Amino acid sequence: MALPRTLLLTGFEPFGGDHFNPSGSIALALDGHRIPGGPVIRSLTLPVSGPPAWQKLSRTIRRIKPIWIIATGVSGRAEISLESTAWNEDDYRIPDNTGRQPQAVPILSRSPATLVSGLGAAALLGSSRNLVVENTRRHRGCN
Repeated sequence: MALPRTLLLTGFEPFGGDHFNPSGSIALALDGHRIPGGPVIRSLTLPVSGPPAWQKLSRTIRRIKPIWIIATGVSGRAEISLESTAWNEDDYRIPDNTGRQPQAVPILSRSPATLVSGLGAAALLGSSRNLVVENTRRHRGCN
């Protein structure tokens, strides 16, 4: 039996003293919806703690085999930020929900320092004033 085409949409649990994280709530609200003519959305709320989040995400990817993954989070900015670079470094501004606060620690020792998205995030901006491309070296436990 073939698995349905699936988009994995992730968000995070509350952190940093907040009692609510819209990224996790929005992801869960969209779980099970089908994009017209496209994939079914499967949602996942991740813990704000590096190793447990990675383990939960990895298990889910292996189980549902998504064709796309959209990872969401909150930033405190008014604009929607599209991150164009993945950084292979844990460098937390504040402790995660388990009290960990790594500083400049490589995540995967035998991997490149960065991966640049092939999506062409700048092309997605168009004329929107509410989108920005983010590629600065700002690391958080929920990126």
